[in-house]
Amino acid sequence: MKGLTEKQQNILNFITEFENKEGMAPTVYEIANHSGIKTSTVFAHLRALKQKGKISRSSKARSLKVIKANSKTNTFLSAGTVPLENTYREIGEYYLDKSQAELEQHFAFRIPDNSMSDFGIYSEDVVIVHIDQEPKPGDLTVIKMDSKTVLRCFYPTSNSRIELRPANPAYQSQICNPADAKICGVVTGLQRKY
Repeated sequence: MKGLTEKQQNILNFITEFENKEGMAPTVYEIANHSGIKTSTVFAHLRALKQKGKISRSSKARSLKVIKANSKTNTFLSAGTVPLENTYREIGEYYLDKSQAELEQHFAFRIPDNSMSDFGIYSEDVVIVHIDQEPKPGDLTVIKMDSKTVLRCFYPTSNSRIELRPANPAYQSQICNPADAKICGVVTGLQRKY
């Protein structure tokens, strides 16, 4: 597949920088304003970036997500990359039924520890995560904090903070400001190898 044009790379860089700074994706209008181009041209560039596997996007506002390349530790596995059969797509080495989910809005996450073992989720299990879903109290969420990414139950507290609760008494709950914890998405499925 053809590489990115200079304008596409600039838009991709802007989306990444904006998300890192603001904690959310830019709108099409913000991209157009920054790039000095019409919104119709932005839409064309976003379609191209999506086709090239660089972003995912839904019809919701601020739903742009940059698809990160696999890291050396394979923590995140790229969503919907290779067609395998009529009803499945490969996500790294994991499969997600297309009839149950929009692949562009999901990613797979390998669990790094046993912090959720009381829920039957163990180290090396893989959860399927919905990117655009807002967590409700008690939802299993994948959260990036500092340099690590974890799976925890999400609970808002009365003082505008959030509690990230494990399901194993050997691990401690963490209470933090929402700005210090990037919610990557809500768990919608689990896959395990035997």
